[in-house]
Amino acid sequence: MSVRDHGSGIPNEARERLFEQFFTTKKQGLGMGLAIVRSIIEAHGGRIEVDNAEGGGAGFYLDLPASAEAHLGEPSSDGSKAVEGQPAPG
Repeated sequence: MSVRDHGSGIPNEARERLFEQFFTTKKQGLGMGLAIVRSIIEAHGGRIEVDNAEGGGAGFYLDLPASAEAHLGEPSSDGSKAVEGQPAPG
């Protein structure tokens, strides 16, 4: 999935740190929003990337597995593991 805006984009120095905890470009920001987003996506076996879009703006690209079976052998939130040929636990 991707999300794009048509603003001014993200400066390179900020883009490198965008997903770090407590990094913010706002005077009153906490810098936790995108760090939390990344941790949730990664906990589900996915990834998130950002880049400046051609023609202006920024694009966020999210990649998530279609099911728990996509990462066999990895523990789920209840500690059980998906096994090939069996339904995902939970």
